Parts: sequence; structure tokens; C-alpha cells
Amino acid sequence: MVALGLGDRADPVHEGQGTREVVEAEQLAQVVVFDRFPAVQLGQQIRDLLGGHGRNTASTGDAVLGDELFGHGLSSMAPITLPMRSERTPAGLALAALIGVAAVKLALATHWDLLADEAYYAIWSMHPAWGYYDQPPLIAWILWLSRQILGDTDLAIRLPAIVCGVIAPLVLLDAVGDRALWLGWWVGIPVLAWLTGFATPDALLLLAWAAAIAAAHRGGRAWLLAGVAVAIGIYAKYTAAVLLPLLWIGTGDWRSRWMWAGSALTGLLLLPHAAWLASHELVSVGFQLREGLWNPNPPGWTGPFAVFGQQLGVATPFAVLALGGALWARPLTRIDRLAWWTTAPVALIFLLASIGGPPEAHWLAPVWVSGGVLISHRRGWIARSAWVAVGTGFFASLLLVLHTEYGVFPLRSDPADRIREGRPLAYAVGSWALPLGVAPREPRATESIPVRTERYQEAALIAWYTGIPAVAQPECARPDQYDLWPSSSPDALLFVRPARSGDTLCTDSAYPDKTRHPLAPRDNQGRTVGRWDLFEVRR
Repeated sequence: MVALGLGDRADPVHEGQGTREVVEAEQLAQVVVFDRFPAVQLGQQIRDLLGGHGRNTASTGDAVLGDELFGHGLSSMAPITLPMRSERTPAGLALAALIGVAAVKLALATHWDLLADEAYYAIWSMHPAWGYYDQPPLIAWILWLSRQILGDTDLAIRLPAIVCGVIAPLVLLDAVGDRALWLGWWVGIPVLAWLTGFATPDALLLLAWAAAIAAAHRGGRAWLLAGVAVAIGIYAKYTAAVLLPLLWIGTGDWRSRWMWAGSALTGLLLLPHAAWLASHELVSVGFQLREGLWNPNPPGWTGPFAVFGQQLGVATPFAVLALGGALWARPLTRIDRLAWWTTAPVALIFLLASIGGPPEAHWLAPVWVSGGVLISHRRGWIARSAWVAVGTGFFASLLLVLHTEYGVFPLRSDPADRIREGRPLAYAVGSWALPLGVAPREPRATESIPVRTERYQEAALIAWYTGIPAVAQPECARPDQYDLWPSSSPDALLFVRPARSGDTLCTDSAYPDKTRHPLAPRDNQGRTVGRWDLFEVRR
């Protein structure tokens, strides 16, 4: 096998000094072009996977040598060993699987109803701002742009996340060891596969996280790109605030002026959001801290065990085992150190945070990006465990898709109802609220009877699928974005809440006259998707 530069192609053995000089000159030209134009580099990497030019993942020594060159500013000429075609096939198949899964996500994006949080972010996108109550503003900006192109469709809301799920693994393709395992990681590990199929800030965070690591790995002027990526990550979720110092430690580029310039660029880009926070009493930061650190009902020392159990579920036990083994091994190369420092400390932060607030399984999603990079450079039982994780995770995801479609498992409280409830609930409320003869989403839907809800989830779904300007009633449930928007107080309205016994409402002081109507909407297969109470209330 022959170690060549990133732009090299497999050529037959040339005899004679003159021929060799011509080949070397051609290779050097390719390296210069790739170094100056990263998009060309990424495109070539994809063509290499499909056409057969890729990294030899079986040679640990060559991978280590390449990573050491990365650490000395020679990233564009890091050697890769050209394998035989039989060794290239898995990476090409993994890339095909990644694209195939993205195609399935696109099909499901128009088939499954939006989740309540997705509809919530879609409503945000109708009111662009530099910040929102629950999260930073990037998700709203991206959805606003997608809606301008694709209209107010479910596809417009989910497409950006699906695109993130394809681009994120590709931007780190040159930094990983086993490319087939790395691409398969994004197909099979459930937390990565599912978060990049729904419109959540997490999908944007994962792409920004991957891009920041890739840029910091290159070093030099690429630190400017890392600074931009970190800022984008923070605009997606505040989790990315821990990323920049971890990149500093992982690279050790303390004397690089570009590292400090990139860090300054991060701060500069965040100034508009900081100004919004200052004018809104740090509302979104305070919300996140209350959710994750200072919750009124802290789980205490059971929190870390809950986090561990959640990760066994969303990433599979085999992935947890592989990650533990990869973290235990000594990080030898620049990319090893970067991946280690953006994995272990982040996991530790969330483990400790879970003592003060109930954890959510997807909070650790960035750990599985950095951890996947680290695992891709490992061999033996760690790599085998990772492949088993990819296979079992993909099978589990397939079962979940089938259950969502066909109700495979008889569950009394079915989480899959969250994907089925949007339209049935909205149309059931619309049948009460819309003017006679007006269909959902028609322009006259705004002339409906005013609709208020107990929670933001129902308000967002009703507004998205009917066009009725439903809002969550302030001070009924936890605070949300609707508390920051002005609202009217009509003499009569419809009030919607999840079904429960008793007629006491949070609106009783303002609307004492009320009539209750139970709602049990069904999906297009006749399945009841949930139960709600609709009240006609008057002053």
C-alpha cells in the first residue's frame, strides 16, 4: 500500500524519474487546490467513497501518522493509505445507507404530523426575533427561511433537520478513522438518527458541533470557521457554550493567534442575542438553568443513574460500552484529544446537572458526535461493540417506525400518539371554532372564535394546522413564549386542556360561565390519539 496526499489518486507504478516528477507535480497541484477550497475537498471525499478512493481503516499506524501531521498544521497533506476496492466497499455502502435513511425521513416528514414542539417552533418562525423564552433563536430563523421556499408545509419544517443529518457526518469525514463506522453511526445510533429527522434545535446543534470540531482539528485560519460554528451552535442551544474552551484544551493551540481571533469572532457574533437577553431579563438563560440545574423538584443523586439509563435506551448498551472503552484508552493524536475533550467533560457536566434538575435523554446528543469520532479511531472489541450498536440501534428505530405506523405493540399510553395527534386535535377544535363554511388554513380562519389553551403544545398544533390564532393562556401552566407576546381578553372563547376530572379552570376568575365538551379525536386509521376537554367560557 502507498501513502498519498489527500488529493492523490491511485496511479499505476511509473517507471523513470521524469514520469515520477510529473506525477508528483500533479499530486501537489491537487493538494493546493484542496487546501484552498474545502468544498472541493468534501466533494472529492464523497466521490472517493462512492468511486473507491478512501482511507484504509485497517492500518492504525497510518491513521496515527496522519493525525500527527494534522497536529502540525499539515492537514491538507495528511497521508491516507489507498486500500483495495474490497476494503473501500463498506464506506460507500454506509454513505448510501445515510442517504437512503435521509430519503425515508423526507417521506415520513410529509406523512407524520408535527410534534407539538415542532409546531411551537414553526409558530416562532412567524415572529422572527433575536431570542425566545425557551431557546435561542436559530431554529426559528431556519424555519422562517425554509417556509419562504417551501411554504407553510410540514416538509418545510422538517427539511432543515434532515439536511443537518446528512451534512454533519460529512464535515468530519476527513477527521475520522473508520469512515464506514462513522457514517453508519449516524444511521444506527437512535439519538442521532431521530434528532435529525424532526425540527428541533438539537439537529442544528449537532451540525454546528461537528463543524466546530472539524475546523479546530485543521487549526490555523480554520479557527475562524470554528468560531463561527461555535456561535451558530450557541444560537441553536446553549449547550454549545461549553464547546469553545473544550476546543482550546483539546488542541492546545494556546499560542495560535487564529485561535484567539476565532474566539473573539464567536463573542462578536453573539452580541445581538446578548443584547436581546439583557432587554428581556435573561429569560431564556434563566429558563434553561431552572430546567436543568435548579429545578423545584430536583432528582438528587438518582439523577446521574437516570441519565445513564436514558443513554442505554437512546444510544443502545453497546454504544455506551464502546464509548466507555474509547474514553478509557489514552488519546494519542490531535483528533483523539479533541474528541476526548468534547466528550468526557460534556457527559460529566450533564451527569452533575441531573442532580439539580430532571434530565432529558437528548441533552447528551453532542456527546455521541464527539464520541463517534473517538470510537472511529479504535479497533478490536471497541469497534466490534460500535458496529453491534449500529445494527441494534437501526433495528430498534425500524421497529419504532413500524409501531408508529401500524401500532405493533399494545400500549395503554402510547408515545407514538404524539406523532399522530396534531391534525386530529386541530381539526376537532376547528370544528367548534371556525366560521361556518371555512376550512382549516383558509384566510378567514383568523376570524374564528378565540381559542385559548392550558399549555403551549395544544396552542401550537391548533394554530399550525388550522390557521386559528390559538394561544396559551398566561399563568395556566409553565411560562412559555406566549407570555412574551401580547394577547387580548375577549368576552367569550374556547378553552382547551388535556382531559382530566373536575371542571376547575385557570380562567375561572375571568370566565366563570363555562360548558364542557369532551374531545377524543381519531387519526385516519381510526385510532384514538388522545383525550382533551373543550370548554365554552364566557365572562
